[in-house]
Amino acid sequence: MQPPLAGGIGFDAAVPAILNTSAAFAERSRLRGRPASAARAVAQIEYLAVELQRVRWVGFDPLVAPEMLAARQEVRGVLGIAPDTQPQAVIDALTATATAIDTGQAPAAALAGPVFGLGTSATLARLADLPDLPRTQQATARALAALQRREADL
Repeated sequence: MQPPLAGGIGFDAAVPAILNTSAAFAERSRLRGRPASAARAVAQIEYLAVELQRVRWVGFDPLVAPEMLAARQEVRGVLGIAPDTQPQAVIDALTATATAIDTGQAPAAALAGPVFGLGTSATLARLADLPDLPRTQQATARALAALQRREADL
């Protein structure tokens, strides 16, 4: 799985993903009217749901990984993404959507196809005004707290 962030050798995409998602989902208004930012944050939830299952996170708060899986399920439900969709397909589509929006292009191509069951217009509308996502907020806050504890112990 490729992380939804650019980076070089030794770059750990999980740390900025935890920082970004915890800030993005801390308060619903932070993403309102910002569909590109919402798309990136949701892509990072997808990434973290997979990444935090890896062995290297053993010793991290043991509730973070299952909570991130629940967050992914919650966000997928809101965006009409089938539960069995491969995470990389979601990451790629949302990253392409964010890039298209940021560069002034139509994001429709990235949202077309079987990944987003609501269709392009409804998915964009949801990204522009995500509802309350309590599981996602809880998971990202817990991940941030665990990361801060880990860094304090280093």
